Amino acid sequence: MSIPIIHYRLFVDNKPHEASQSIIVLVGFSLKCCPVRPDTLDHLRVLELMNVEELSTILSSPEFIATDNLTLVISDGTIDSCRNILNKFSGSVYTFDAKRSLIYSSVNVLRHIGLTVNPVLFESKYRQRFFELTTDIAQYVWFRFFFSILSKIHYTDVSRRELLTYLNHQTTCKQFKSIDELMDDISDPINLYTITGPIYPNLTSILPSKDINKLFVLRYAINLLNSQMEKSNSERDESVCRSFSLYRGVQSSIQILEQAKAGVGSIIGKASFGSFSFDENTAKSFATGDMNHAYKQPVLQKINISTKSGERLHRSLSCKSQSFGDIMLLPYQSLFRVIKVERTELFWYIEADLVDDDDEQFCSVIGPWAKLINEECSFKTGMQKSYFRYLDTNSTSFLKFQVLIDALLRLDTNEFAKEELIELCLSKYVNDRKTLNQIDVFAQNYRREDAAYWYSRDWFLFRTLNEALHQENYDTIIKLRCFIRDLHNQLAALQIDYLQSSPHNQPNIVLYRGQTIPRSEIEWLQRYQCSLISMNSFLSTTNSYQAAVFFSGEGTADVDQGYVSVIFEILVDTRLPLNVPFARINYQSIFQDEEEILFSMATTFRIQDVEKIRDNFWCVKIKLEKNLDDEQWQLLTSHLNA
Repeated sequence: MSIPIIHYRLFVDNKPHEASQSIIVLVGFSLKCCPVRPDTLDHLRVLELMNVEELSTILSSPEFIATDNLTLVISDGTIDSCRNILNKFSGSVYTFDAKRSLIYSSVNVLRHIGLTVNPVLFESKYRQRFFELTTDIAQYVWFRFFFSILSKIHYTDVSRRELLTYLNHQTTCKQFKSIDELMDDISDPINLYTITGPIYPNLTSILPSKDINKLFVLRYAINLLNSQMEKSNSERDESVCRSFSLYRGVQSSIQILEQAKAGVGSIIGKASFGSFSFDENTAKSFATGDMNHAYKQPVLQKINISTKSGERLHRSLSCKSQSFGDIMLLPYQSLFRVIKVERTELFWYIEADLVDDDDEQFCSVIGPWAKLINEECSFKTGMQKSYFRYLDTNSTSFLKFQVLIDALLRLDTNEFAKEELIELCLSKYVNDRKTLNQIDVFAQNYRREDAAYWYSRDWFLFRTLNEALHQENYDTIIKLRCFIRDLHNQLAALQIDYLQSSPHNQPNIVLYRGQTIPRSEIEWLQRYQCSLISMNSFLSTTNSYQAAVFFSGEGTADVDQGYVSVIFEILVDTRLPLNVPFARINYQSIFQDEEEILFSMATTFRIQDVEKIRDNFWCVKIKLEKNLDDEQWQLLTSHLNA
């Protein structure tokens, strides 16, 4: 039997694979009768159509490691055959009938074999429309920062083509023949985010699921919608400059409604853009219409908006729809304070107030994360190089940079990512014929397993990447994402062999780096002795002191005025947890037996000593440390691994 895809997904190089999105296995279905639909499960990653024997073989394998990300979807006719598997399986299980409808009554069938199954897990977990701010604060902060990044980058034809290709692969969507046709269709915000538009079914399922790969594919549409919502107050209808109420009719489960009732007085957030009506009767018709799920309850939501809700109101968008009348779109992650939840004769009634960032309760909850969301992201272009980040004074900006890099490393690489990299470089070096030829060679020959080779060449990639990382030019960094991920992952793969090749009785490794830095930077290094510093870029080091001296310029007259030569002596204790990969890479050296050891981005060091060797020539001793605020970092990103 060939190895199924699930085996490959869960194990990469015999190590557990931490997927950022859920894994789903379909059992007992044919390709003609598959329950995956855009409005049900499309936001989950489908791995394989399996039969019972194949699944049993995988789950009983001693190599199999259970993961909470694994969900089984089983055909109704196969449930009895899966009895033994289900008794041992701790993940989520769902059954569908031949008409591709989710069978919630089958929960009773599953319980008689000892399973506890939540019939509304898709709504409460995978399609979480609302989140409670206190319990989901780290998740709220992470996605707020992520969307801030998406709103600031410059969009290209590649991002529009990627959106076009994605939408054309959705069988329920209109097929677009060209980018121009797509742009015409979504230029109006009503077409962009209403039931009749092509983006609506994707955003309504993907935003609550928080699938960052699909969110990134939709980045152009999200940015377009956000830009529509950032119009000035002078362009708005005067009616929104006073206190008023909005209404929305939905259908929800009893479990979700009971949770909302228990949360009266707390702040909740909407995990998507929100469309609300000015007309209460319109909302009621949506709440009570098309009641085709037995477990669903009609719900009328009333949102009170006061003139104090300045920022949230400023970022909203009011417009007219031929089908639904006057509506208002509220931004992603809008916050509400729940005032009342009660059950009436016809429907559930939920009343809440729109909450702004200066709300006292919000400020109290946001607490230690306030700096992270209040300080603007750095989107610099053409700024002076930042050689080091002194973490005693810049820990928040360092954490933001880590979030950016972590997000990029979680994004899938595809041909569009490579195209965007090439498009960026062609634009940057448009008047440099030699570099344009190098870009052409790269486009024709690049393979992800050769990323370190391409980095070691003193070509456009090395220069463009390090310039962007030094300057924290987020737009360029994002466009270089496929190469950044490939190089980082290759270093992680090479690190094991590199450390194993080191003498076991010598756990400490001493490496060197020679370079010139501004004289003022030496003063900063002296001032922050014993403190932590970080270097944004990939960091090239060597095992040869002689080579480092050569690259430093040795304080000679060749060193630019105002600069000094520096040898960094780097101590690495391999017995400590190492959370940034580094490894030996192959390159042609003019020094015999020299090796280049390359560290990935945002490596953290502690300054141990700053010593003057002679005029214009210094030695700085640093030690590799784990990243700052490791506990805060784990809390901030744990939801991505859940």
